[in-house]
Amino acid sequence: MLMKLNIVDSSSVPVRWLKPPLLFGKMNSDGSYVGNSTRGGGIVRDSMGTCLMVFILPLGSGTNNTAETNVFLFGLRWCINNGHNLIINF
Repeated sequence: MLMKLNIVDSSSVPVRWLKPPLLFGKMNSDGSYVGNSTRGGGIVRDSMGTCLMVFILPLGSGTNNTAETNVFLFGLRWCINNGHNLIINF
């Protein structure tokens, strides 16, 4: 059976990247649970907005919370291992 969806109301929210304080880096990460598997990704930038690293991860089984945690930890470990010790995550 096919379903017809009628979207009556939609809205948009402007989104912009905010720079971290000078000498800090910023990591944005997100994890998700879809179809019995988890995955995620993120980006790390310096205080000028220059991209330092982008990553995506297939994580296997788990929950949305484990995906969020594992993606965050992966990005944080990369930052520490590469000398980026002042990191903000949003």
